[in-house]
Amino acid sequence: MKMRMNKQTLQIFSMIAAIMIFRWYMKYRFIESPLPLEAFISVFSTQSLFTNITHLLSFYTLFYLLLLNTTIPTMEIQLLSRLNRKLYMREYLKHIALWAFLFSLWLNILTILLALIQLTDFKTLWDTGCFIGCIFNTLHWTLCYIVLGCIYVSLLLNTSKRWLSMSLTVVMAIAIIFVARFYKFTFLFTEMDVYGAIYDVHSTGLSLMFYGINLAKLLLLVFLLYSLNYISFKKKDILKEII
Repeated sequence: MKMRMNKQTLQIFSMIAAIMIFRWYMKYRFIESPLPLEAFISVFSTQSLFTNITHLLSFYTLFYLLLLNTTIPTMEIQLLSRLNRKLYMREYLKHIALWAFLFSLWLNILTILLALIQLTDFKTLWDTGCFIGCIFNTLHWTLCYIVLGCIYVSLLLNTSKRWLSMSLTVVMAIAIIFVARFYKFTFLFTEMDVYGAIYDVHSTGLSLMFYGINLAKLLLLVFLLYSLNYISFKKKDILKEII
């Protein structure tokens, strides 16, 4: 089961790209260029107008799941009878991880490219560590989206319905926003802000130890979710075909 980009994947990606570029234009069309350094946090951090926590855990989670759904294999009884289920779940995890990385990288690169076109210049971004931040941020967001992808697969195994599972995953992701806001509990994207640590004038910079601990926690969570999904998948005697 190899990941193949199909016509539907390209159509959805094109639609998402158009929506996001339009949103950028609407958010930043009245901002003067060049953007002062102290205002960079309004472009790159999780408090920005383009990649803030609300967008990452709602619209962008939905976009990620839409792209993921175009390539993950359908769970058909006839196919499962011929394949090792552990191998099948590994293939699912590969799709989840690859799309999480591609989507996170694209989101970060798109932000930088649009900022270069409209708000700043290459030298300023280089001197302020924006490109290093892009690498760290992409890794963090990738693991966050892998966690959401694993949650989606867990729901898929129990509901056997893709659209219902996607909807529930997005609802759960949005719930994280309210939990973080009202109960001060951090999870996934709310736990760390790489660009915020770089550009916030009150920040002492990005702590590599704090960053490493957060990534380790997310990796452990991915392992636990994958293990639970595999156990649930292995115990299923009859799996309905998922459309």
